[in-house]
This record gives sequence, structure tokens and C-alpha cells, in this order.
Amino acid sequence: MGDLEVPANNNHTDANKPIPPDAPTNGDNALPHVEFTVLHNRAKHHFTLPPHTTVLELKQALEPLTKVPVSMQKLIYRGLLEDFTQIHSLNLTSRDAKLMLVGASQLEADRLRQAEEAASSAVGDVAEQNNQTGDGELSWCEQTEHKRVLERFGKPENAMVGILNSEEMLAPNECLTGLCDKRGQPLRLRIRPDTCELWLATNDVTHKFPLSTIHDVVSQPIKDHPEYHIMAFQLGPTPKSRYFVYWLPSQYVDSIITMVLQHKVLRFTDRTQH
Repeated sequence: MGDLEVPANNNHTDANKPIPPDAPTNGDNALPHVEFTVLHNRAKHHFTLPPHTTVLELKQALEPLTKVPVSMQKLIYRGLLEDFTQIHSLNLTSRDAKLMLVGASQLEADRLRQAEEAASSAVGDVAEQNNQTGDGELSWCEQTEHKRVLERFGKPENAMVGILNSEEMLAPNECLTGLCDKRGQPLRLRIRPDTCELWLATNDVTHKFPLSTIHDVVSQPIKDHPEYHIMAFQLGPTPKSRYFVYWLPSQYVDSIITMVLQHKVLRFTDRTQH
């Protein structure tokens, strides 16, 4: 790849560069260059690239801008993008088109892993004590609070199809419908990369939670319906602050956790640097 010019302000970059000299160019004369923006955390990286640029080449251009290794990058636009995909095939017809980059730098990932290992060790000790005393916590579906929600309101009629043993990525601003809250109210879930917020909306109110303030995201499959999960967003320092979402299709669980926990990485990094 050629040289990249990186502006001093890394929160707003122009990467109108580069394509390897031997990249195919015959079709480029017939197709216009593609303009779009890649969102990563709170930074916006603007690109104007030849149409036959591949996703892999875009990742290589993003690495020096974001410090996220190519191997750890996930680019999302209406789903997870494959490395061999050429950007003209994405039909980014608007200059306002936005892709989302999910990934942490190697240093941030190492710090998060250390923190998670320490937390996991502590949780394991508590679980072992519970097993020894016979006081282990019931699964959510067996707890009165959640069992009542599942039995009283049932699966929403507009619930999206759940797919076992599959993983799908949420596109930027994609809205998941067919969910419900603990009161049985219809619920919509959306992750806003432009504002770094989680939106949970009922017909009456939209709750907007900054991703950096969400302490944890956990989920459990629903008994007799493993293709759906109960997901909990921990909004404070203890599990008592959890906001529960019911009937979330299992194929979206991992991507939602990943998209939220990358901001947990940033929060942990900021804390260790002060």
C-alpha cells in the first residue's frame, strides 16, 4: 500500500488513499470513486477510494489510524463484511454512508483480558462456595421475576426469527424489534455508533444509555426456546442495576456484547492511565 496522510486530529481523519500499484484499474474508469465514513468509538474516518478497493485493503488503511490490528478488525455494514468484498458492491450511494469498525488495539485487548481473568477468578470462587453450600443461584428462567414475565406475556407476535448456532452482526443503527421489557411492553433495541449510545425504546419512552457507562452485558437462553435469550445490561456497579430485555434472537447476542464491551475496554484503559 502507498503512504497514508494522517491528520493531527485523529478524531476526524481523511484517508483518500491508497491502493497498491498492481490493483486492478480497468473497471475503475467506468465506476466513480466511493465516498463513505468509518465510525470507530468516537472517531470518524472519511474515505474516498477506487471502487475495486477490497475490505481487506480498507482494514490495512485503518490500522495506522485506529491502532487496531487488521486481524482484530470487524467492519460492519448491513452485516459483517468479508475481506474479499469490493466496496463498490456495497452500493454506498450516499456520501453520508457509514460503516462501523468494531475492535480494540492490542494493548487495550491485553488490559481487558487481564481484567476479565481477574473478575472471572473472583466469580469462580463465589460459584464454588455456592456449590459447596447448595445455595447456587437459579437460572433466570427459574427465578420468579423472569418466569412470570415469560409465562404471563409469552413470546411477542412480532418476534424476529431466532437462529441457533449462528452469529450475525448488527449494522450501524440497525433496530431490533419484537423484544419486550419486564412489564411486557414492546421494546426496540438500537446501538447508535454516532453517539455511542444504547437505545431501548418502548411505545412511550426511549431510554438512552451511553455505552461507556454500561458495566457488563450478560445473557441466558430461554428454557424450551434456546434460540432466544434474556439479555441484561448492567447500568451500575452491581447486578441490582440490570435492565432486562426478553426474547432477543440468539444470533445477535455475541455481536451486541462485543459492540458494548469495546467501550468497557476504553473505560478500563482510561482508568489505568490516571
